[in-house]
Amino acid sequence: MRGWSHQHSWLDGEVEATYRGAFVRWPTPHTSIEYHRWAARSVIRTDGLSYMSLMQTPITTDVLTVQGRLDPMVLASTHAGTGEFIHADHQHVELECGHFPHEEVPQEFGDVLLSWLARR
Repeated sequence: MRGWSHQHSWLDGEVEATYRGAFVRWPTPHTSIEYHRWAARSVIRTDGLSYMSLMQTPITTDVLTVQGRLDPMVLASTHAGTGEFIHADHQHVELECGHFPHEEVPQEFGDVLLSWLARR
């Protein structure tokens, strides 16, 4: 978590212990990487082909995406082009943080979220 974060002040001993406790509870270790296994297996399976077909359907619900500008795992460029799949109001916000905006900059994250929700 430290490697994916830009700001480490939120990662005190209590927070680390809470996350560690959650991550070691079965089936978290197994299911946390299931999407990687599914992505590899689904290429030739019927359920995977159905899913990919559904993914071509535009999203018609309003969407807020919040991303850490300094996230080493999900790069800002990853977001480019998503607008073509969203046929509704779409707001993308980059915050000055890493992979965990809700933890690293909770006040800014909350402000963005509450403002977006208030407009709905």
